[in-house]
Amino acid sequence: MWRLIILAETNPYKNMAIEEALLNSVECDASPDTIRLWKCTPSAVVGWSQGAETELNIDNCRHFNVSIVRRFTGGGAIYYDLGNINWTFVCRKNSWPQKMNNLSQVFESFSLPLVHALARLDVEAEFKPPNAICVNGSKISGMAMYIKRQAILCHGTLLVDSDLELMRKVLRKMKDSVTNVKSEARTILTVRDVEEAIERTAMTVLDVRTVDRELRSQEQESLTDYPLSKYIPLTPEQK
Repeated sequence: MWRLIILAETNPYKNMAIEEALLNSVECDASPDTIRLWKCTPSAVVGWSQGAETELNIDNCRHFNVSIVRRFTGGGAIYYDLGNINWTFVCRKNSWPQKMNNLSQVFESFSLPLVHALARLDVEAEFKPPNAICVNGSKISGMAMYIKRQAILCHGTLLVDSDLELMRKVLRKMKDSVTNVKSEARTILTVRDVEEAIERTAMTVLDVRTVDRELRSQEQESLTDYPLSKYIPLTPEQK
């Protein structure tokens, strides 16, 4: 049985701790398979093995009050704000309905609910290997994952109405052209419209039975295992 989590939390460091706590809770069978939709205040986020100073413009991050965050998954640097929907699937490996024989297929499999949700809004999106969702050749979503013995977490962005100009100012390297879902839609769309489409798709595709607006008690307690300092990368002057 799947459940959907939608929390009011927008602190990027707390959200990263929640992601990791959910993965480990599902891994040890303390939590059900979970879809999570979440948002963050403006944040520049690097992958676990990346250096913040090489991937981000630290001065611009400080000038524009953009948080600098390190996530626990791999992949490249990304930008979050409240016009972006972050999405997460965390489940036991045998729970996912599609086949996942290699990493690209894993990413494509997890992208399908997002692609179907956008189709509900008459937005033609498609998976682009190895880990992106695109509309008209421009990227709207990038993905990363973490695989444990029994469980897998795949999370990604979905640019709906993000500040792309600020994104370009804080990320040093942008290999792909990017766009917002709002700019590609045939009708006027809001972030909430897209959230609702994802929720409806999840209900249909994964038979979601419950919607949680807060973490369950054991999940809340497990957050103490993930100090927020873990997700704050050191800048050059701190090293």
